[in-house]
Amino acid sequence: MNIESERLIIRTFREEDAEDLFDYLSLPEIYVFEPGEPITMDQAKEMVVERSRNDVFLAIESKENHHLIGHLYFEKDGFDDIETWHLGYILNPKHQNQGYCTEACRSMIDHAFRYQGAHRIVAECNVLNEASIHVLRKLGFRIEGKMLQNVFFHRNEDGSPKWNDSYLFALLMDDWMNSQLVFRSGER
Repeated sequence: MNIESERLIIRTFREEDAEDLFDYLSLPEIYVFEPGEPITMDQAKEMVVERSRNDVFLAIESKENHHLIGHLYFEKDGFDDIETWHLGYILNPKHQNQGYCTEACRSMIDHAFRYQGAHRIVAECNVLNEASIHVLRKLGFRIEGKMLQNVFFHRNEDGSPKWNDSYLFALLMDDWMNSQLVFRSGER
């Protein structure tokens, strides 16, 4: 799969992405709002091989230098008759606050609604993750609910879960298509 935007290419992972993936997934700050812990270079090599075999995790490549700058998670709900897809994203901190995440998500969302039969796209976001909330709102997602203590990624010193609250965001195809008509006509 290849989806192009003005500055980015959304594509399947390749083995040569390992060093760039390690560059950001080895950083502790990535895991403030994400599960896991910093990875090693060997783990990065394993991850790119795994991810190259499916389209659930997609690489975000910069057209400027052809390096991996982040990735998307995009997966269809497990039920055949439900055209709901789940969206997630992580961007290398070196490339944050430059509009790349919004651009990558916008391209993926547009592709999903136009070519993959998506009816609804959802994203969960920690209520404290202001940057992610900003991206989702900018894309037209609305908050459908607040889930209390629905997930934990870390443990307290005593070993008990450090629970987090999340917002459930959603975007419908009709809302997206209507917003794109306005966006493309220059009114937005």
